[in-house]
Amino acid sequence: MVHCELEGITHGVPQASILGPLFLLYINDLPGTLNNISISVHFADDTVVVITNKNRMNFQNKINIVFDKLNKWFTANQLALNYEKTKFILSLTLVIQIIWIY
Repeated sequence: MVHCELEGITHGVPQASILGPLFLLYINDLPGTLNNISISVHFADDTVVVITNKNRMNFQNKINIVFDKLNKWFTANQLALNYEKTKFILSLTLVIQIIWIY
């Protein structure tokens, strides 16, 4: 027989709880924070932010702007980004231009 003690939740949203939909309302304004800079996709309490740009310098600048805006949004909403669960993926496409000389 397993015995466990109940403890209060100090932060976060418990898995499969009735609080899940309330959390979605709580973060509903996040996409507006990133408007015209990036695309954000939400599923439950996970968020994916997509940043695109053909110019590498502009791309890096956009990344910095997005993370600055995200940090300000988290601070204003008394939330914290969990850096242990945060992943950054850089995807580049290779464009090969062939010039035919006759």
